[in-house]
Amino acid sequence: MEKIDFSPIGETVTGLASQFGMIMITAAIGFIVVFLLLRLIRVPKQIANLFATAALLVVLYYSFTTDYLPWLQSLVR
Repeated sequence: MEKIDFSPIGETVTGLASQFGMIMITAAIGFIVVFLLLRLIRVPKQIANLFATAALLVVLYYSFTTDYLPWLQSLVR
């Protein structure tokens, strides 16, 4: 049996993983910053969590629409 060489795929997968990781880190930072700012001004925890989740979704949407993940947009087009 011949062994399959996956080395050309490795670079692509590494690039996709790093882009995905950057998006998740950006979204998490957005969530944390909004949550902490709202808690700092004494907003109740449940409402702060709701707005922080909305901020997370906005960051994810913005990163998708501004070509932050070009490989994902090429699948949709």
